[in-house]
Amino acid sequence: MLRGIPPEASRENLRGILEILRKENRQIIVVGMVAPPNYGPEYKAQFDAIFPELAKEFDAAYIPSFFVPLMEFGLGSEELRAVMQYDGIHPNPKGVSMIVEYIGPILEQVLLP
Repeated sequence: MLRGIPPEASRENLRGILEILRKENRQIIVVGMVAPPNYGPEYKAQFDAIFPELAKEFDAAYIPSFFVPLMEFGLGSEELRAVMQYDGIHPNPKGVSMIVEYIGPILEQVLLP
């Protein structure tokens, strides 16, 4: 997405990976991503739909985003800045810990039934 690859190409590449995992009888967890608005609403809608649709198609566990636990903070808020690196894009160690606390139990539930 960051390279502006057409959403359908991304979908087909991800589908190929998921087909291999399914053939190998692996547990599948799809973690979503969302496109920024600068690619336009059509691109964003097409890209954002890839992950939930593939999760459903492959009967996979679905996590909307790694950033779910950080999304509770408002954009630009002190709380969000406290868990992000100076670039405002990547989480710092505290943010990563929050992500791990959120995703860890989901992974355990799916991978260690």
